[in-house]
Amino acid sequence: MAISKRLRYEILRRDNHTCRYCGATAPNAELTIDHVTPKALGGDDKPENLVAACVDCNGGKTSTSPDAPLVADVADDAVRWAGAMAIAAQEVMEDSQKRDRAHQIFLRTWKDRGDPELPDGWRGSIDSLLASGLPAEQIAECVDIAADRGNVAPHNRFKYVCGVGWRKVEKLRERAEQIASAQKAPTQDEQDEDEDEDEGIPSVPTSVLEAAKELLDVLHDNEREIYLSEAGAEYGDVSDTALHYLAIDKAMDALTHQRWKLEMALRDILALYPDDEVDRQLEASRQKHLDLIGDLPSYADTLSQAALELTRHDRATAYLSRIPEAERGEWEAVARTYLGAETNDREVLVFAAEHAENNKRIEPDGQVYVLHGMCMARGDHGASCPFHAEHLAFVDACGEDPCTGHEFCGRHLELLLAGEYISRHGGAVNVHDFTDLPDAGRAGVAETNTKGE
Repeated sequence: MAISKRLRYEILRRDNHTCRYCGATAPNAELTIDHVTPKALGGDDKPENLVAACVDCNGGKTSTSPDAPLVADVADDAVRWAGAMAIAAQEVMEDSQKRDRAHQIFLRTWKDRGDPELPDGWRGSIDSLLASGLPAEQIAECVDIAADRGNVAPHNRFKYVCGVGWRKVEKLRERAEQIASAQKAPTQDEQDEDEDEDEGIPSVPTSVLEAAKELLDVLHDNEREIYLSEAGAEYGDVSDTALHYLAIDKAMDALTHQRWKLEMALRDILALYPDDEVDRQLEASRQKHLDLIGDLPSYADTLSQAALELTRHDRATAYLSRIPEAERGEWEAVARTYLGAETNDREVLVFAAEHAENNKRIEPDGQVYVLHGMCMARGDHGASCPFHAEHLAFVDACGEDPCTGHEFCGRHLELLLAGEYISRHGGAVNVHDFTDLPDAGRAGVAETNTKGE
C-alpha cells in the first residue's frame, strides 16, 4: 500500500525536511520517504518506521536490517511527534470551542440589541479581536456601546463595534506595557539620563502614536472616545498609530465646524448693536490683546471679546432685575463705594451685577465675598455692607487663636460694642478690643477671599 500524501507530509515535517542519514535538507536535496525496516523484511507504513531520506541515501540502501540505534531513534521521534500532534490537536479544539462560545455570546447580544444584518466575514473580525486578547464579554459590551449610540446607522453598526473593540484592545496593550515597564529594572544609562534631564523642559513625544495621544487628550473624555470609535468604524482594523491619526483628523474637522458656528453666532450678536459701537469695541479688543499678549488676536478671539464687552451691560441689567429692589440697591451701593464716586453708572451697574453673581455662586450659604478695604459685615438686605472699613475689631471665638482682627465700618462697630450684631450663625459677636485702621476710608483696589461675619 502506497504512503498517503498526508502521511508523507507529516513525516517530512516531523524530520524538519532533513535527510535522517546524511543531514541534507530541502531544497538543496530531493527528499523521499524511506522505510527504516524495509517492507521486504517485515517493515510497515507506520510513522515510527518511516523517515525522510534524500534520493541518494534512499537509492543506496538494500533490503538489509537497519542498525538498532537508528530504529530506536526514529521510534522515539515518532512517539514525541505523536504526542506533540495530540497536544496541538487539543489546542486547536479548545481554540475552536473558545471561538464558538465568543460567537454565541456576540450573536446573543447582537440580536438583543436590534439584530441588524451582519456583513460577510464578521466571524473573522471577531476572531481577530479575540486573538488580540479581548474577552468575549468585552466584545458583547462593544455591541451595547454601539447600540446606545443613536447616530450610528444599522449598516455601520458592526464597523462601529469593531472600532470600539480595537480601542479596548489598545487600552489592554497600554496596560500591558505599563505592567511590563514596572517589572523591568531600568538600565544604568536610563538612570543617568533621568538624572540629567532638565525638569524645566516639557517632555517631547517619542513616537507619532504618543504625540497623537497627547493631542487627543486635550479633548473631553467622551469626545476622544467618540472620534476614536468613529475612526475605527469607518476604516476598520488599522494600527493604533493610524487609528489615533484618523481620530485627530475627525476631531479637527469637527472643531473647525464648531468654530465656524460660533463665529456665526457671535456675528449675529454683534449685529444687534450700532455699527459704530461694534467697530469701536472690535478695535478695543484687538488693542487689548496686543497690549497683553504682544501680537494680534485671531478673528474668533476678537469677535468673542467684543461680544462679551458689548453684552456685559445688558446681562448685568437682566441679572439685577431678578433681585429684590432693596438688595439690588445695596449691591449697587457697594459697587459705587468701592469703585469711587467718579465712576460712570454703566460701570457701576456691571460691577454690582458681577459681584453679586459671584457671591451667590461662590458663597451660597449666605456668606459674602468681601471686597478689599470694605466692611466685613453683612448688609441690611442680603448684600455686603456698602461702606469702607474704618476699624479693626478683635472678637471672641472667631476661629483664630488669637484673633487677628476683623475690619468693620463705624456703624457696625457700634452694633458690635452694644452686643446687637448677630452673626450669620444666629449668635451674638463679642468684641474684646478694637483699633482704628490707618487707611480708613480709602477706595478698595482688589477683591480678597475674606468672608463676612
